[in-house]
Amino acid sequence: MKKHRLLPLFLAVILFLNPLPVLASDGLSEADSSIEAYDTGSSLTEDSFPSEEPVDPEEENAEETEPAPVDSFIPADPIGLSLSATGALFSEADFTPDAASVLMMELTTGTMVFAKNIDERREPASVTKVMTCLLALEYGGLYDVIPVTESALEGMDPDGSSAELSPGEAYTLEELLYCLMVASANDAALVLAEYLGGSQDGFVEMMNQKAEALGCTGTHFANPHGMHDDGHYTTARDLALIFSAAMEYDLFRTLISTTYYELTVPVSPAEAEYDEETEGEESEETPGVRELYTTDYLISTSITDEYYDARVLGGKTGFTTPAGRCVISLAQDGDLSYLIVVLGAQAWNEDDTPYYGNFVTVSALLDAAADLTVEPLADEATTISVKIPKGRGTADLICRDPVSALLPAGFAPDDLTAVPILSDGLEAPLDEGVPVGTLEFRYRGVYLGSSPLLTAAPVELSVFRPERQRANHAACGREYPIPISGPLPLPA
Repeated sequence: MKKHRLLPLFLAVILFLNPLPVLASDGLSEADSSIEAYDTGSSLTEDSFPSEEPVDPEEENAEETEPAPVDSFIPADPIGLSLSATGALFSEADFTPDAASVLMMELTTGTMVFAKNIDERREPASVTKVMTCLLALEYGGLYDVIPVTESALEGMDPDGSSAELSPGEAYTLEELLYCLMVASANDAALVLAEYLGGSQDGFVEMMNQKAEALGCTGTHFANPHGMHDDGHYTTARDLALIFSAAMEYDLFRTLISTTYYELTVPVSPAEAEYDEETEGEESEETPGVRELYTTDYLISTSITDEYYDARVLGGKTGFTTPAGRCVISLAQDGDLSYLIVVLGAQAWNEDDTPYYGNFVTVSALLDAAADLTVEPLADEATTISVKIPKGRGTADLICRDPVSALLPAGFAPDDLTAVPILSDGLEAPLDEGVPVGTLEFRYRGVYLGSSPLLTAAPVELSVFRPERQRANHAACGREYPIPISGPLPLPA
């Protein structure tokens, strides 16, 4: 990661030459039931999806790089207050994504890198399952044994993605979470919802309550899986909040980076092997294995290597025809780590073959951010001079804390401003080391960071010079209206 020297002279110039800029506004088939594009309300066929058969994980492309553990770089609070940002480093003049809503945040610095319609309400499709997973982790026990009931699966859309759960089976909550997040299984979402909320409606109420508690302002859930419903929507900004909350759980971090999972399935007596030695009697139940493959082609080449990106560590996909292609991705590029939300990306080529615009957008964003570096902007030796009300001349102020910010390499100096914000009611005289406000750094109007400002030396009270004031009044033909009796304070 490149480092540059501090820019004290540059700061002195921009403080006085650059005005404070205005902040910019935000504006499958049975052979592969896990593929996310199968999670749709439209009548799709096997021909709609890649025909490659899943390969054994041990025989996968040897060039596929095993991603680093997701928890190896994510800060404890990766989002924090940064989601309140009203602008981003990149605008659509720099990068034009083929998606309705896009959010990209660098997590180690909390910088909003790109924002397009991040407060626009959109259907999230199966990205919904991030909230379902969060509530299961919060309210359930990992080793709770949960039965698959007919009532839970009643009315499930047959076109949706599924782990092929059947009434009478039972799984631990942890197993169901792997079904939910790896294979994007709608049946697992429904089973979890009935168990945790008593019913789907009860669980949906829990979802909406949690969204409100997290500070989501543009979200309303209508189901636990994300199939189309006019009353089911969220925003890219809200999804980042929900994802951030889920990242507090270690298992969630494991789930979103898992590319293959073997689900142990109890075999019913009717399905058990015929045993001739028992003269046709049914043998004891033996378990079977159901293979689940990730729906996220960014992190695995099991289905196709067309979209694989070694920088992406994990995430959650979604697709319905109304929603388009959706994804939340965690990525790492060098020392920088990113959270990316894509909603409403292109789903089909002109010849009606599948196109995964969500994955293409994620990789394109990472390419666009490849030259971002953390630049030091100020340290404890950085000094600026400003006028303090009622103070004599200008006062030297020093930064209390160092400031670094994420910026494009070779950025234009005119795009960076440093603005002193003085405290309300501040006036001289002041002692040395007194806090007087903050120095804010902005790039194209986007807030980068700030440091408290302290007086570098005492700030003395300004005084009038009576003899000069007398001469000025005499020159104007006016009498001096105030008796001379010593120094006079400078009016505010």
